[in-house]
Amino acid sequence: MKKIYLNFLWLILTLILSGKTGLFAQQIIIEKSHVDLENTIHYEHHYNDDKYANVFDENNGKMYVANQRNPLNAEENVLNDVTVNVNVTADPSVEYNFIVVAFIDEAGQVANYYIWEGTNPVVAQLQTGVYDIITFFMESQNHIVIKENTDIETDMTIDVDVAEASNYISFKTYDENGDILDPGVINPETGAPSFVNFYSTLYLNPVNEPIVLFSFNYTENEPFGGDPVWNFYINDVSSRYSALQMMIGAGFSDNRYYALKYNPLNGISESVEIENEPGDWVYHKEKINFGGNNPPEAVYPVFAFNSGFDGVYAGNNLSIWTPNYFNPQEDHFNIYLNNPIDDNPLNLLVNPGIKINPYDSSNKGSFLVKEGNDVVYTSDSDLSLYFRDDEGYLLLPFHPKFKFSSLENLNIVQGENVPINVTAAVLLNEYNSVTFNYFGRFGEARPADLSATSVEIMQNGSIIFSGSWDDYFNFELPTSGQFEITFTNTYVEVEGLSGKNVTKLSYNADEQDAPPTLQKLQFRDSSGKMTDRFISASQGAVRLAAGDFQFNGTNYFEYNPGNSVEFYYAPYNQEEWTELELIEYPEYFQSPGVGDYYEASLTSVMVPEDNSWFDVKIICTDAAGNRQEQIVSPAFKIEQATMGIEEINNTDFSVYPNPFTNELNIQLPESVKEDYVFKISDLTGKIIHSQIQNEKSFVWNGASLPKGIYILTIESNGKTVAKKIMKK
Repeated sequence: MKKIYLNFLWLILTLILSGKTGLFAQQIIIEKSHVDLENTIHYEHHYNDDKYANVFDENNGKMYVANQRNPLNAEENVLNDVTVNVNVTADPSVEYNFIVVAFIDEAGQVANYYIWEGTNPVVAQLQTGVYDIITFFMESQNHIVIKENTDIETDMTIDVDVAEASNYISFKTYDENGDILDPGVINPETGAPSFVNFYSTLYLNPVNEPIVLFSFNYTENEPFGGDPVWNFYINDVSSRYSALQMMIGAGFSDNRYYALKYNPLNGISESVEIENEPGDWVYHKEKINFGGNNPPEAVYPVFAFNSGFDGVYAGNNLSIWTPNYFNPQEDHFNIYLNNPIDDNPLNLLVNPGIKINPYDSSNKGSFLVKEGNDVVYTSDSDLSLYFRDDEGYLLLPFHPKFKFSSLENLNIVQGENVPINVTAAVLLNEYNSVTFNYFGRFGEARPADLSATSVEIMQNGSIIFSGSWDDYFNFELPTSGQFEITFTNTYVEVEGLSGKNVTKLSYNADEQDAPPTLQKLQFRDSSGKMTDRFISASQGAVRLAAGDFQFNGTNYFEYNPGNSVEFYYAPYNQEEWTELELIEYPEYFQSPGVGDYYEASLTSVMVPEDNSWFDVKIICTDAAGNRQEQIVSPAFKIEQATMGIEEINNTDFSVYPNPFTNELNIQLPESVKEDYVFKISDLTGKIIHSQIQNEKSFVWNGASLPKGIYILTIESNGKTVAKKIMKK
């Protein structure tokens, strides 16, 4: 079998729909579109996968059913021992796109469904049990009739009348100025109408299951002469059901985008008009560059929108882009967001991106969500990096140590940083497959880096392959032996410096054990701001996550304990490595997809001259001895030379006992004269204690410090000496 390269989006959409039936993917998808094909807004839904069966496609209406929920033919299914006759009464004056009768079991699964052919009865074959019977009358204005908790023990007849759907549910969207946000508004800059996409989900609360997704895509308001098509009618339903709705708009003046999720409607007993508050929008503006040594002068801007339920990926993704190029050096993404992570079971994540042409895999920025009056970068761009648990691919929770504020990082340009190579070897039965993706430290996905990646493969000490990524893609990886695979990415330039990422995997395929992997790498200053450039070493800290993940042979990756991580730094392009001690924080462990969490201060980094860049090397070693070694160059910059900062071990500078419990005795070296500054900092660079004094020998009480490792520094006459201390 050929080595399988699994691009993250393709992998997600393939595996999520081939796993256990309890995954949070829509069971039924109904799409209605009325889009001006000549307009400059293009969209693509990514649920149109071969894992769905397209059971209807007429009159601008489509219906898909997930294959694992597509029931067997009634005549072939001997377990279906009850016959239910459903008499459907429709409005004879209405031309319907289609009418569907679906039977939902107590687990929230579609047990069977039928498309009404215009004659009664609909004859349904079922097993005995309790069902909700949902009838969808699909037309210009959709009607939904739900018969809840219907006990079906014997053959029976059920009547369904469209007139039962008497509650009118309407949605109004206001922009930041309080004006109605409708499709069909002509953009004066492009001459094209605006585009609106509405997602409506019928959600069964007792089992947290989205039953059906309605997708409406329009560049024309009220296309059938009536109210907007995303409004609907429904009969009275209990609190077992919620109606969840989100809206995505594009193509408005100033190239504005909008992303909104409405408050959920839980239980329905009357007509309801749902509106958003204009003041709830948060505006976000940013640049995204392509990165690399020769970035294109113009690219296609694209927004991707991912939905989820209760933090689990829902199996659909909408991409919207324009064929009008923009200059990534000058132009910004502009979007208004109202998509907080809250009690609403619907999740809406937004990530901007760029592509060279409409057929490329786009470089994507980090997911964006609203948090109060701020927009937060989650530092994730593709669904927990192909990891999941028993429930599905996790969108949430985002790791609290890696998300960051847009207000505190106004000048971030995603794509302009050296990427990490998120790598995992997948050993599945007799197949030896390696998958890897490049991600920047802001969380952006960088598939464009693959074209600049060279690969060398050693098997049992001998080189069996050396070539480009394209050649590697078609290379058949042997299935046994000791492997050392090196990926070298040179598609990097930072402040005029040629950069690289070199990742080396070492593992034994015969043992069916994958090497560990670095998952996240960030640098922060002492205030917690995301940056890789610091005025002084004492301001800097590194955060990283890594873990040993093993494909379990069925659907997903599992975490294996026992991985260790080493962190080294060296002056740019010199490979004179010095180890920096990492502190693991078990309370921030997160799996799947993140793993063990570590921090380290840059305080002890020796800076030979002003404006020095440094490389880093991270080595992960699992319990079986498999390794990932990764070099990121350049990784961080320190402006001020601090040659005076060094670890002093002389007898004239003593700190004892170390580790200490409460009191710490300090004897200063003779080189310290007159007044000096005495500081205690944690490994993130945060100053815990600071004072000016002149005693050469003193006792400091650190009883109030939590357990951990700290940096003790003495600053005198422009020089700084430092010692690591441990509170036990």
